[in-house]
Amino acid sequence: MIRHAWRDRLAPDEQAQVAELLRSAVAYDEEAGFSTALVPDGGQGGEPTGAAGPIGAAERVEQLVVTLLPREERGSAAHDHLPEGTVVAYLRADVDAGGGALVQLVVRPELRSLGVSTLLLEQLSDPDRDDGWASRGIVALRAWSHGRHPAAERMSRRFAATRSAEVFKVLRAVGGSRPFRDDGVDRDAPGDPAIEPVDGERLHGTRMPEEHLATLAPVDRETRGRRSSLITSADVAVLAIGADADEPARRTAVLDLLGDVELDRAELRRVLVTGLLRIQEQGARLGQLYVDASDRDLVSVSRNLGFVHDQSDVLYRADATQRAVG
Repeated sequence: MIRHAWRDRLAPDEQAQVAELLRSAVAYDEEAGFSTALVPDGGQGGEPTGAAGPIGAAERVEQLVVTLLPREERGSAAHDHLPEGTVVAYLRADVDAGGGALVQLVVRPELRSLGVSTLLLEQLSDPDRDDGWASRGIVALRAWSHGRHPAAERMSRRFAATRSAEVFKVLRAVGGSRPFRDDGVDRDAPGDPAIEPVDGERLHGTRMPEEHLATLAPVDRETRGRRSSLITSADVAVLAIGADADEPARRTAVLDLLGDVELDRAELRRVLVTGLLRIQEQGARLGQLYVDASDRDLVSVSRNLGFVHDQSDVLYRADATQRAVG
């Protein structure tokens, strides 16, 4: 049904098709919160090229396009309306020096649940092929599944992937008829948090894995872009926050814990309360926070402050040579 090809650089027609594929997938997946893939600037991999350059410790970006076979070889008349050469899936792999790869795969919405992803991964893991993972020096795979992606669990079982990390997206209602209040917080505690405008030099490292943030759904990436103020404790920036400047009541505000400072539960509570009160003052009605599932203090404090679970994002790992099971 399909064939795939690695690309050092996307041809102009492929760039256009991949862009259209990603636009349609983003629109289709928006409510579910599924992630998409970023295409390197100009469709070229290799060295960093701005926001879409190699992620984290990766040294290069490898790209793969999946197209349909000629009509007589597709095996189903349901696909005959698509012309030959149509890009039906796009894969991006950010590869580090050891051959580990962060993989992002997006399939055209109308061709999902037809085995495209399964067939592609079977082809890539086949050691007898000269266009598999090994041809690009890839030996280990990582992939973030954002939200309840219908294929994630099924694919992880089929290719013996293991769950390596989990991040919760949690939400807290503020403002309106039931405003958030800071009951139970010791406002006279030493090092009471202060609020300052965002300073690029101090807006560094978050508590969330960089690869998780780099693979967020566009709507969640937009929410993080609303960081406009810093909450500081003992003159150290510990939380970035912000509501939408134009429609704060309609669009979700952000609370983003910064990662260089260890805070105990009392300090975490004071900082988050200060952030919630601030976005409420800005007119927000909903605040969003990412919580590492392994951070027991943050999980506990956020629950006690009334944050509710919205979705779970899971990191899967697999051996690139693992053949499909069953």
